[in-house]
Amino acid sequence: TMHVRDHQRPAFHEALGVDIEEYDWKVFHLTSEISKQVFPITLDLDHPALVAGFKRMVKINDAIEAANQRGGIAGNLAKAWHGARAVVNFARIYMVPAQSNDIPATSRLHPVW
Repeated sequence: TMHVRDHQRPAFHEALGVDIEEYDWKVFHLTSEISKQVFPITLDLDHPALVAGFKRMVKINDAIEAANQRGGIAGNLAKAWHGARAVVNFARIYMVPAQSNDIPATSRLHPVW
């Protein structure tokens, strides 16, 4: 996800003077508002399980990267273990209930950024 990728590049965001968490959640909220124009459901971005799942995915990704750096049999086993953790975490995120949304009769994208 964008959230995981952004956490992989802290120096880039620091050079821009951007707080990764604040930026990512602002983008999530903006895109969710835009998607309400065409989709009957949206993610519940304030649901504690969703937020925790995203944070957990960052930690799992860091563990996978550490296993890659370690290499060898132990690194490969750790990578497989953390990959399985990622699959379970994705499933948990997927199970967070969506919010229903009434699609408006007309769509109009308003500049927001």
